[in-house]
Amino acid sequence: MDKVEGVAIAHIPIMLGSSWCELKNKDQTDKENMGECRYDPGGYFISKGCEKVIIGQERLANNFIYLFKTNQASELWRAEIKSSVSETSGQVSVFKLFLKKDKEKTYLLFKVRGIDRDLPFGLLMKAMGLNSDQ
Repeated sequence: MDKVEGVAIAHIPIMLGSSWCELKNKDQTDKENMGECRYDPGGYFISKGCEKVIIGQERLANNFIYLFKTNQASELWRAEIKSSVSETSGQVSVFKLFLKKDKEKTYLLFKVRGIDRDLPFGLLMKAMGLNSDQ
């Protein structure tokens, strides 16, 4: 197979200020002499003459239990589960379980949608039919 050089097969936008950008190693005065704004931080692409920004979105997956250590003095740990019937369904139910500490006691509380208060976890267990601590 013959080697062909100098033939463009694609146009790939380069992020301004990235390691492949001409502006990367230029100082402030060089950038101004090239017509760039001195306050422009870069981090975006130019495609067909328009500035394009990529915004990353991160979302916790449904139907998994996540445990968080909190920085609050009263709340030590928090567990959350967002449950949904299907990925396409917009119906998501959130269940939160808290480990809170008072001056002399530690409480296990839970919160569900539709109830504005934190409720004792023992109440949930009793509602599910568990009457004994064994």
